[in-house]
Amino acid sequence: PHLYDKNVIAYTGTHDNETTATWFKKLPKADLQYCLDYINHQGVGSPVDSLIKSTLGCIADTAIIPMQDYLGLEDEGRMNIPSTTGNNWRWRMLESEITKDLLKKIKSFTLLYGRGY
Repeated sequence: PHLYDKNVIAYTGTHDNETTATWFKKLPKADLQYCLDYINHQGVGSPVDSLIKSTLGCIADTAIIPMQDYLGLEDEGRMNIPSTTGNNWRWRMLESEITKDLLKKIKSFTLLYGRGY
């Protein structure tokens, strides 16, 4: 994100890739450490949240964070596997997943990085 221009869209993921939690889980150890250092993850909270903050805090005019990442979901939150048929587009966010803690987290991240316009 430190090399982004203002006129770009930053995102932690799309409907066609693994969730960020799964991506972190599968990284080789050296790559994981580099990423954790890059996003300044201090071992408190989730590295997914640190990446979300890094994305929201970058210069990009637009930042998109999938709900699966806010929820910290792994494979169960995968939306689509390109060029496959069958179980794609089945993930749905349940009303019970909209907790006060989740809303507080989204609000605090949004306000902290001035993304709530």
